[in-house]
Amino acid sequence: MADSEDAPAPDGAGRRAQSEIYRAGVSGTTPAVPVDPRALAEAARRRMGREAFAYIAGGAGSERTMAANRAAFERWQVWPRPLRDVAERDLSIDLFGVRRPSPLILAPLGVMEMVHDDGDAMIARAADRAGVPYALSAQASRPMEDVAAAAPHGSRNRPVHQ
Repeated sequence: MADSEDAPAPDGAGRRAQSEIYRAGVSGTTPAVPVDPRALAEAARRRMGREAFAYIAGGAGSERTMAANRAAFERWQVWPRPLRDVAERDLSIDLFGVRRPSPLILAPLGVMEMVHDDGDAMIARAADRAGVPYALSAQASRPMEDVAAAAPHGSRNRPVHQ
């Protein structure tokens, strides 16, 4: 019997997803959801109504925030670190005095009814299932109470006033 240090790492969800993507690519199958931002925007343009796409693609304004976000994101790279022990992974962080499972927050996007009638509640439910906070936009399509009811386990942090 092999020593536990010689045993292969568990086949986690990330490894399975990576293998599925690799096998699909080798067979010539492209992902259903593009990863290239331009291809993703084009796929969204084809699926969304003209007004909804114009609102979202335009950044709901002068696009300065979108450009700054894109520039900040492009400064980051993912570097594979082979031969590292990843048997125990922990992406959790302390954020606003609460331990979170990951460093992610779903940022607000207003007027979600342009994309889907139940957009805000759908996003809140997805965030709830992932354990990720969702910051509701001041331009939300539904009342805050309705969105909160759609995500019964979602974060309920309130702003801290000093």
